[in-house]
Amino acid sequence: MAEAILASLGGSQIEAVSAGSHPKDLHPNAVRVMRERGIDISGARSKHLSEFAEHRFDYVISLCDRVREVCPDFPGPPARVHWSIPDPAAEGAADQDNYPVFVRTADELNTRIQFLLYAIEYSQTSSEDLDMPSDLTDMVSVRYMVDDVDAAIDFYTKHLGFTLRMRAAPAFADVVRGRLRLLLSGPTSSAGRSMPDGTVPAPGGWNRIHLIVSDIAAEVDRLRAAGLAFRNDIVKGPGGQQILLEDPSGNVVELFQPAGG
Repeated sequence: MAEAILASLGGSQIEAVSAGSHPKDLHPNAVRVMRERGIDISGARSKHLSEFAEHRFDYVISLCDRVREVCPDFPGPPARVHWSIPDPAAEGAADQDNYPVFVRTADELNTRIQFLLYAIEYSQTSSEDLDMPSDLTDMVSVRYMVDDVDAAIDFYTKHLGFTLRMRAAPAFADVVRGRLRLLLSGPTSSAGRSMPDGTVPAPGGWNRIHLIVSDIAAEVDRLRAAGLAFRNDIVKGPGGQQILLEDPSGNVVELFQPAGG
C-alpha cells in the first residue's frame, strides 16, 4: 500500500518501490482499500529486499521495527527514515475482521507520505525564499485545530497575509507571517488524535492569535466585503480597538488597532 500511495501522490517526480524481509502474498484487504481510493494494485506482487540490494535510493523507509533491524545498507547511502506501523494483516483472522485495520493503516500511510513529500520539497527551499528565520526556535509557533486544512490555508494566505510554508493536506499545513508560525492541524493529524479520556481536539474556543492593524475599520470593511465572519463588533478600550474574526473552522483571530494608531 505504501508504494502505491507514494507513487500516486508523488507522480512522475517519485520512483517508489517496496520490499520486505519475509514477503507474503498480496492481501485482499490491501487491494480493496486501495481500490476504494482509486488505486489499482491487483497486479502488484510482493518482493524481497534482496531484489534491490544494488539499487541506489534517495530515501529508505522502514515500516516495522523488525525490518529496520535487518534492512541492508544500500549504496549511496540514502537517508534512512523509520515509521513504526503495525502490520494490519496480523490483526484479526478473517478478512472482514481486519478490514478496518487496513483502512486505518492506509490513512496513516497517506498522512505520513504527504508529510514526507512536503518535507523533501521544503528541504529544497531556502528560508530566504520564505522570508523567515532558518531556526524555528526564533519564531512564535501557534497550533490551531481546523476542520478543513485547505480552507484554512486559503483563509490565512488570501485574507491575512500569511505565506504557505508546508502543505500536507488533509492532515496538516504550516503558514507564516513574519515571525509568527501558524500550524493548521486537521482531524487526521497527530494533534487531532483522541485524548486518553476520549475527548477529541476540536476548533473554536477563545484563545487566539493577535494581529496588529493600522486602520481597523477599513480592515473590517475589507474582510466583510470578502464574506468573512466576525464574532462581535469593534470594541474600544483604553489600549485601543479590537474585533474577533473567525476562520472557516471557528478559530478566533483578533484584529487590534493600538490607541493613537
